[in-house]
Amino acid sequence: MKTSNQANAEKTMDNFREYLNSANHNIVGENLDCSSAKGFICESITKSRRFILKIRVDESIGYAILEAYSGITIPTPYRTMAAEYCMRESDKRKVSYLGIDSQGSIYCHCETSFKDGPVSGRTLKSMEGVAFGSLLSCYDDLQQIARGVLLDKENEEKDPLDLLSRLRRDMGMDDEDDSDHHSDIPDIDIGEMLKRLGSDDDDDDDDEEDDEEIA
Repeated sequence: MKTSNQANAEKTMDNFREYLNSANHNIVGENLDCSSAKGFICESITKSRRFILKIRVDESIGYAILEAYSGITIPTPYRTMAAEYCMRESDKRKVSYLGIDSQGSIYCHCETSFKDGPVSGRTLKSMEGVAFGSLLSCYDDLQQIARGVLLDKENEEKDPLDLLSRLRRDMGMDDEDDSDHHSDIPDIDIGEMLKRLGSDDDDDDDDEEDDEEIA
């Protein structure tokens, strides 16, 4: 007999699959093994950014976890600086945090529980919006760090209305002409990104205690 977590995990997977297939996503891969954690790796293209999404539905802890990668990779000499920056930015957030993986790739982590019921596609869309907004707000700073530029820790905070406007444009919610909007999208080697994300799966077990708390 299925436990409530198993049933909720299966329904959550169905909801996510339906949403990803109907929205602006290219599903690259779906984890169909017999482990407790299933999910998706896919690509999402906005007006000016290309994101890789790693989505995990883990019935063992009862959480759906989304990690969005912006395509920024920090060279080894600057990763400590990037990690410190991500910690400072994460302290400003309530439902997400920025991180840097073992390969130097920057990502935003969001999670929500399905212990009391399955997670809907609409909730996944909201999680995407939070992740995209977080990465967008820090994109320029992270590009500078990737070049070895030391940022002022007391950087003036960005105008939230300006960030919202930029996010709306990126997600195609404005009426501006977008006939050539893909021309400045940073190029991401999807094969390399998938290889990197796959190599990080071995580290997931170490993070399960952290996953039990909502970011």
